[in-house]
Amino acid sequence: MNDSPPPIDNLPPVSDEALARFDAVCPDAEAEVVELCLAADAPETSMGPEAGATLKSGMRFVSQMLRASMRYSAGEIIADELEWGRARLPFHGVTAEMVLRNLARYQQALERRLPTEAFAAVRPYLEAMTRRQQAILKSIESGSQR
Repeated sequence: MNDSPPPIDNLPPVSDEALARFDAVCPDAEAEVVELCLAADAPETSMGPEAGATLKSGMRFVSQMLRASMRYSAGEIIADELEWGRARLPFHGVTAEMVLRNLARYQQALERRLPTEAFAAVRPYLEAMTRRQQAILKSIESGSQR
């Protein structure tokens, strides 16, 4: 039986203008997610005293991964990186649930900062990321490896 989630494909192209707007707001959106996570999730318990730095680095990576995916309309980048995270992030004290919560925070932060048309271009990629992370979490909860 194949428990692998379906591929992430058919994502629309994102204009250079929307990418530029995305780039401009990412640092503030990332910082907001880190702040919210530190306040709500107490990640120091699982991640140690460097939780803030680890979260900051992780959110920067999410933005870069998302940008690459949007630049090339390549949903497989999202799928590959989230699968990598499934395997590696627990070693850093980051749970699949925390990733999912932070993706929701990230989407909300971007929606507040981006103009409506730019957010509309980014939204399908954010939703694809969220759906894939939900599938990963469901798979983990059911005891499946993939």
